[in-house]
Amino acid sequence: MLHQRLHQPLADTVLYHYCSADTLLAILQSKSIRMSDANMMNDYAEGRYGYGVFEEAASEILKDELTQKVFPDFNVEFFDKVDEVVSGLQLSLHPVIASFSKKPDVLSQWFRYADRGRGFALGLDANILLDMPATLVEIEYDRAIQINEARETLAGIFMRNKTESLNYGRAFRDDCAVFATMLLSFKSSGFREEEEVRLIHLLDVTNDDDRPRLKDEGGIVRKRKVKGQQVEYRVTDGAFIAYIDLPFPPKSEKSLAKQIWFGPKNENAFGNVLYFASENRWKVGAFHNSEVTFR
Repeated sequence: MLHQRLHQPLADTVLYHYCSADTLLAILQSKSIRMSDANMMNDYAEGRYGYGVFEEAASEILKDELTQKVFPDFNVEFFDKVDEVVSGLQLSLHPVIASFSKKPDVLSQWFRYADRGRGFALGLDANILLDMPATLVEIEYDRAIQINEARETLAGIFMRNKTESLNYGRAFRDDCAVFATMLLSFKSSGFREEEEVRLIHLLDVTNDDDRPRLKDEGGIVRKRKVKGQQVEYRVTDGAFIAYIDLPFPPKSEKSLAKQIWFGPKNENAFGNVLYFASENRWKVGAFHNSEVTFR
């Protein structure tokens, strides 16, 4: 299921967060990463894309004559039950994400996410990111692989519900919720060069006096309780976007920042950032200038 998409870093894996100078300053000062509403990312079809994979995978299963002959109850009714959970989750859980790339010096990344080349790419130790109350997933861009993984996962949910007599109960709904999270790791092939690894955290949708609100309940990491953060809002290009600033693990600033890359139009000297980072107790492993050339 979701384990297929989990990012499994090696001991020296570094992931890069492309950002503006203002964002880098905020990260270093606050020792946190901003997790923003997954429905408001640069890909306008962000949420709908994964749901489309679910629909196509279900359609293929329903058209598979052998599967339908052997498992006649692997049918529309089953997929309607899955859909009830997947579609209904937006009324109870709301995903926020932070995006990273496997590569530190990609022109399109500088242009889209780092102030048109004037910003930075902050290289973080991927293993330390695993110690945050969020799930680190690797994005898949190949549609055929996406459909295959979705089919395998749906088959697993079906067989477990059938053989363990779950009767579409709590365990079934939990499996479907994990499947819904898995769908967030699928993107269009047009974004392939980003080589994205995504940090996903789920906010709760609460209802106070008939006033729906987003609330962060935190989480548990390696038996350590992590408190929730205040949900804030910002306006970008006229859109209201929910976010939280998720703190990095305690005392990680001495080993978390492995590299900082300066964009191709970044006019800062290394020392400008080094002194500021040190002032905020960060120890940066190395500084690099982009090798990309563009005006």
